[in-house]
Amino acid sequence: MESDADTDDLFFSQLDQLIYMSCGSGHVDLFKQVDANQYNRLLKIEYRPGARTSLFLATLNQLVVAVPARSGSNAQLMIYKYVSVN
Repeated sequence: MESDADTDDLFFSQLDQLIYMSCGSGHVDLFKQVDANQYNRLLKIEYRPGARTSLFLATLNQLVVAVPARSGSNAQLMIYKYVSVN
């Protein structure tokens, strides 16, 4: 499983066997568990560098990422929800 070295938060969703990983370089990695030792990357979502703090809301199946204010841009909360197309 290849990902950024600056991972701050990592969450596992038992509902759909997904790993959410927020990285300080400015992206969220989303991995799907295939079995106990194998994971496939589904998505790499880009956002502003420095946003690494996140919270997974299991009851809503949402990942909330705190994006700090930088270079004239306001602070934001980015909310992601993975919806399978299967």
